[in-house]
Amino acid sequence: MNNDLLRSYQQYRWQQQNGFLRLSILTKIGLSFIFFLVLLYSLFPRKKISCTKVAIVDYGQTETLRTVYITLDLPSIENKTLRKTLPYLPDIFFKDLLDACSEEWRFVAKNLPFLGVLALRCGQYYGAVQKQQIKNLIVMQEYSYYMSYLTRLLEYEEKHLFNIMHGIPGKEASYFRFTRCFVWGEYFKNYYIANHADPEQFIISGSIYHQSLKDLSPLEATIDILYMMQGDEDWVISHDELAETFQILETLCSQFKIICKRHPLYPNQFIPPSLSIAEGSPTKLIQNSKIVLSHHSTSLLDALVLGKHPLAFVKRDREDMLHFLPKEAIITTKEMLLTTLLVLLDHHKMSTIKSVIDNRDASNIILQTLKGFK
Repeated sequence: MNNDLLRSYQQYRWQQQNGFLRLSILTKIGLSFIFFLVLLYSLFPRKKISCTKVAIVDYGQTETLRTVYITLDLPSIENKTLRKTLPYLPDIFFKDLLDACSEEWRFVAKNLPFLGVLALRCGQYYGAVQKQQIKNLIVMQEYSYYMSYLTRLLEYEEKHLFNIMHGIPGKEASYFRFTRCFVWGEYFKNYYIANHADPEQFIISGSIYHQSLKDLSPLEATIDILYMMQGDEDWVISHDELAETFQILETLCSQFKIICKRHPLYPNQFIPPSLSIAEGSPTKLIQNSKIVLSHHSTSLLDALVLGKHPLAFVKRDREDMLHFLPKEAIITTKEMLLTTLLVLLDHHKMSTIKSVIDNRDASNIILQTLKGFK
C-alpha cells in the first residue's frame, strides 16, 4: 500500500485515540457514504488545466497570521472557501486505492470512514487547486493526517504543498510530509524529526511574526500577570486545569493586577467576574506585562522574544511540548503555580531564557524557496 496513505491512517487513529476526532456511528456511516460519492464524482472526466499560480490559505485574521500574510503579499484562499469546494480527486488516488484493495482489502473494508474523511478533505483542497489554477499551495500549521497524503497527490502532478510553522508543535505531529516545511529553528526541526516526520522536508527559516516583535520598542510593565487563554475544548485544556488556573488567579487578584485575554477563536469563553478581561492587541498586552501565564501557547514564545517572563501551567504529560522553557517555568500543580507566582511577583526575578527561534530573514527564505519551484 502507498506509504503516505498508511501513515496518514496511523495519524488518524492516533487523533481518534487521543480525543481529537470523536466519531459517532452515524458520522462513520455518513463518511463511508461520502467516500463513495467523492469516488463517483471524481470519475467524470475533467479538462486539463495549466496550473501556474502561487497561493496561501487564509485561516483567519489573528494578529500573528495577519503579519505573515502582509509580509509575504501572496494571493490567498479563504479557508471557508476551501470547505465549500466540491471534493474532486486525481487519478493517482484511484491507483493507490486499487493497490490498497489488492494488498489489504480488509483494511479498506474496515476503514471506509477514514477513507471518506480523507477523500473529502484532500478532495476539497485538490478541487480548489485545480479550479484556481494553483501550482504552489501554502498552508499554516496544518499538521493533520490528510496533509501528507495531499502532498503526494499534488506532487504526482508536479504541484507542491508548503507549510509555514505557526504554533507550538504537539504530540499530534507524529507524522507529516510536505514539499517543504518552514520551521522557526533547529529545536523545532529536531522535535518534529523525533516524532517521525520526514527529515528532508525541513527548512529553518526563523519566524516572520517573531522577527517583527524584535523591532518593537519596550513598554513599561503595568500588568502583573497576563493570562493568555487557550481553547476551552477539553482536548486543548482540561476543564480541571482551567478551573484550577482561575482559582489561583482569583486568590491573587486583590493584591495584583491580573488581566485575562480570551483566545481569538473562542470569544465567548467564561471568565470569573472577579477577574478583568482585556481586548485588543495580544502583543501590546504582553509588552505591558511582567508575567505571561498560559498552557502550551505561542504566547509563551512571544513573551520570550519580548523579554518577559513566561510561565506554563500544563498537565496530562504535555510538558515535552515546552522543552524550550527552563524547568522552573513549567508548572504542573496548582500549589506549585501559586508559590511560583508569589515568588516571582515578590522578588521580580526574571531569568534570561535563550530563544529557540532563529534570527533569520524568514520572508526572504520562504519567497526564494518558492521561486525554485516555479
